[in-house]
Amino acid sequence: MNKSIRVSASIVGILASVATWTAPAKADILVGSYDSLQILRYDDKTGAFLGSLASEIPGDRPLSLTFGLDGNLYVGVGFSPAIRRFDSQTGAFIDTFVSDERLIGTPQELVFGPDGNLYVADFGGTAPNSKVIRYNGTTGAYIDDFIPVGSGGLSGVQGMVFGADGNLYVTSRVTNQVLRYDGKTGGFLDVFADVVGANNGPVDLVFGPDENLYVLDSSTDSVLRFNSATGAFIDVFVSNEVSGADDGSNLVFGPDGNLYVTTGFSGNSVRRFNGSTGQFIDEFVSPGSGGLNYATGLLFSPSQTVPESNSAIPLSIIGIYGILSYTWRHRKGLSKSNLCK
Repeated sequence: MNKSIRVSASIVGILASVATWTAPAKADILVGSYDSLQILRYDDKTGAFLGSLASEIPGDRPLSLTFGLDGNLYVGVGFSPAIRRFDSQTGAFIDTFVSDERLIGTPQELVFGPDGNLYVADFGGTAPNSKVIRYNGTTGAYIDDFIPVGSGGLSGVQGMVFGADGNLYVTSRVTNQVLRYDGKTGGFLDVFADVVGANNGPVDLVFGPDENLYVLDSSTDSVLRFNSATGAFIDVFVSNEVSGADDGSNLVFGPDGNLYVTTGFSGNSVRRFNGSTGQFIDEFVSPGSGGLNYATGLLFSPSQTVPESNSAIPLSIIGIYGILSYTWRHRKGLSKSNLCK
């Protein structure tokens, strides 16, 4: 193959790589601001305030957040029998996905289950009336009380999560327990873990990268770790570092593997802890940042890889075109010289 052609092909390949270069994946962090009636956005790398995703929600106090299978944002609002749906990119209100008088308390947690349906942890007005309601994940229609009032001694439901075993794990705040239910039938299985030393404490839970279960105890401002297979207590992962955790406080492991916790009405912040050691790293979202007032629901938006424009590409093309033109003319000139000899 002609050397000039080989060089041209190589340069074209380099240009193609540069032209298709994209920025690193990005995932904003969303936080419910209960008292300012907003859902706020922050940079997932720095915690800097980016703006309000959804604001001026008439009478709605965002408490629990989740993404649906359709990619939209679902919001449980305090003291309202409703679940709102918003466009997760623009924040535009879409509809009231659930409006149900059976939802008589506060929707403390929203989870789309393995069956694609929406599960709502309903505090029930008073703790003994707590239950988990299941709604059709496409239409929002009521299906059933998946975990009925009083099942397994449930009192004061707050957090819930589906485990790798397909079962549903629920915090029972008043009894200071984590209860486990069959993920298909809702039948009570067992008291999975006792949150010893808590006093009306467990408000949220999450499975970590190590597959163990982490429970936020608001009565001691701590995060406790339990063996995910046996429910046995392992350790106090975060000790007395989550000041202000209360109703609606969430804990989430972020894309960086670290643990993020909202600090409720007195902290008004998001704290970050080392995901391996539990050591405090920083106030990732500083108190009151962007008007944050009573930090509740916490979500990382799905990672997106966004193509970046590169102003250097046109200049590169011009420069390389010049080099190729010069090389071609130079070789042509040499060829003519050789013919004249």
